[in-house]
Amino acid sequence: MRESCHAASRREFFRQGDDYYRAFNLRGPDGDWQSGPLPDGFKPEEPANQRALEILAARSLEESCRLGIAGIQPKQERGSLRKGAYDLARIIYLKQQAKLDRLVAEAAKHERKADVSRKLNDVISGIVKTFFDDARKLFQQALKDYLDKEGGNEDAALKNTEFAKKVDVLARPAQPRAASPERT
Repeated sequence: MRESCHAASRREFFRQGDDYYRAFNLRGPDGDWQSGPLPDGFKPEEPANQRALEILAARSLEESCRLGIAGIQPKQERGSLRKGAYDLARIIYLKQQAKLDRLVAEAAKHERKADVSRKLNDVISGIVKTFFDDARKLFQQALKDYLDKEGGNEDAALKNTEFAKKVDVLARPAQPRAASPERT
C-alpha cells in the first residue's frame, strides 16, 4: 500500500516521470543513477533550491487540501475526496499555476531559512482555502462524468490515468481562441 501511495504522489505532482528522479537526485540528465547529495546545495537562485521549494509547495497544496476535506461536514460527504486529495491539489495548482510558480520563483531568490518556507506555506494555504470549494466541485464533476462514461466505481476511477487526464483537461484554464483571419 505504501508503494501505491508513493506512486500516486509521483503521478500527481510529477507528471513528467523523470522530474521525480531528478528532484531527489536519483537520476542524472541522461538517466544515469547518481545517488547522493544534490550537487548545487540550497543556495538562492540555484536549481536545487527552486526544486526543493516546488516540492514544499506541492506538499503544502496536498496538506491544505486534506485539511479542507477534514473540515467537510457531514462526514459522509468527504467520501471520495479523501482519496482524491492529490487530484484536488492538482486542480488548484493548474488553476493557480502562474501565481504559484511566481511565488516559488520569488522564494527561491532568498536564502533558505525557515521563515521563507513558512511564508510560502502560509500563502499556499490561503490560496487553497480560497479555491478549495471550486476545486471540490470540479473534482466531483470530473468523477461523475468519468463514472457516467466508463462505469466502475470511485476507487477504480481515482487510480485510472484517464481520470487524471480528465481532471487535467477540466482544470486547465481555457485558452483564448485565436482570431480567425478575415476574408478579403
